[in-house]
Amino acid sequence: MIAAAPSPEREPLWTRDFLLHFAASFLLAVALNFVMVVIPVFAARELHGNNRDIGFMTAAFTLAAVLVRPGMGMLLDRYGRRRTLLIALACFAAVNGAHVFAHTLPLLFLLRIALGFPWGASQTATMTVAVDLIPELRRGEGLAFFGLTFTLAGTVAPLLSLWLMDSAGFDAVFASAAVISAAAFALAVFTRQRVIADSSGAFTLRSMIDLRVGWIALATLLTTTLWGAVISFIPLYAHAQHLPGAGLFFSLDAIGTLSSRVFTGRLLDRYGALPLLAGGYAALIIALLMLGLATEPLLYGSSAVLLGMGFGVLIPTFQTMAMNLVEAQRRGAANATLYSAFDIGIGGGAIALGAFAEVAGYRAMFMAQGLFLIVPAAMFLFFIHPAYRRAMRAHAAG
Repeated sequence: MIAAAPSPEREPLWTRDFLLHFAASFLLAVALNFVMVVIPVFAARELHGNNRDIGFMTAAFTLAAVLVRPGMGMLLDRYGRRRTLLIALACFAAVNGAHVFAHTLPLLFLLRIALGFPWGASQTATMTVAVDLIPELRRGEGLAFFGLTFTLAGTVAPLLSLWLMDSAGFDAVFASAAVISAAAFALAVFTRQRVIADSSGAFTLRSMIDLRVGWIALATLLTTTLWGAVISFIPLYAHAQHLPGAGLFFSLDAIGTLSSRVFTGRLLDRYGALPLLAGGYAALIIALLMLGLATEPLLYGSSAVLLGMGFGVLIPTFQTMAMNLVEAQRRGAANATLYSAFDIGIGGGAIALGAFAEVAGYRAMFMAQGLFLIVPAAMFLFFIHPAYRRAMRAHAAG
């Protein structure tokens, strides 16, 4: 039995500034999803692009976000959070609005790259500011709730964006994304942030990433390969197996994530990471095995809920462990390291597991990925978490 830690003093979490930052992050994610969901339709219908064109645009956007994160982490730590975040949000709003001028495929391709840079920068910055605003003893709870900004946006924004596309056209979607991004910028202006900056030190690779979270980042990368496979191949798998469409699957996945975030943070702060790591990986492994075996809607839908719960538990646990290992002046670099691994895992998983599916089929791919997750689970349970506990004891001792 796991002994409960003493109840921490309940410092306020939902302060004025945390609420403003939560809303700004939500609007940022809404703006991203507004554009992301219509780009394939816009490219195919208006610019006569094919699947390869759309795939290259998605890959270019992701690559740009990955490339900018380490530099953004260094800027956040060196020059402070506020102006760095505001510049990133302003650029994000401007590039979103510029999509109304995308009249050719090459120009749209360039705009997707251009949007990837401020998106990666803004997401890294918003998460770093969130950690600064959350009380240390409620970090797990705060990060679990803050992560809901992306989940909620991914649930609501696509429906609104597609409705607006059908009723008012693509330019209305792009213009709306720019306005929503500008609203996120305005909220960030009024958010009071802690002044955390360290201008000492040289511009080096070590200033852009933090190797203290390197093992957590590597295990995160291995874990998120499964999400690359899910978002890429669930529509095809569902169609091939005559199962309900991907919309239902991702809606149920979001329900699982939302339900798990309600309790994950408090359990993490009270009992530590170990039980959540074990439970989260067990949920993911079982979910993928169920998905590979699914021949009817009940098993298919249950796997989606369980998948959402597993990720809903694990992602804030990874984030909290990483942030606990570094001082405030290095949170930007640590977040950049972790989110770069997240993005690389998604992109690499889509490529590697897509090749596997070509040979063995989707069923075998999902089940094999479930078994593969034993590797990062073992890394966390038998290597990373023990080292993390030693680091936490050393920090507490002095």
